[in-house]
Amino acid sequence: MAKTNDIFGRKNVKHVVDSETVEPVAQAQADASEPTMAEVMAELADLKRQLANKEASKGKGLRVSPKGCVSVYGFGRFPISYYKSTWKALFAMKDEILSFIEANNDALPEKGEKKPVAKS
Repeated sequence: MAKTNDIFGRKNVKHVVDSETVEPVAQAQADASEPTMAEVMAELADLKRQLANKEASKGKGLRVSPKGCVSVYGFGRFPISYYKSTWKALFAMKDEILSFIEANNDALPEKGEKKPVAKS
């Protein structure tokens, strides 16, 4: 007897037995563990709803991480997370960062643009 999880994460016990030796009651119990079409459709609708909620919440946002960092979501695949002291130091450098970006504008493409070829 091997224990596995089905596609819905439920515990499922698979039996390898000869169908002639299975009692009708045991066969009925085995059939009862299989999901009905209505259950499968309800599960599918629930998963679609969860996916829609996840897609809708993909915008930019702020959270406090479990380690106490400020995490900024929505600028890439992973959040940008720093402790508050690092954020304050970064904001103190705002003018320096902006002037650096302006000074190096030709070497810094926008997201989605190709990097300019260096002239020799």
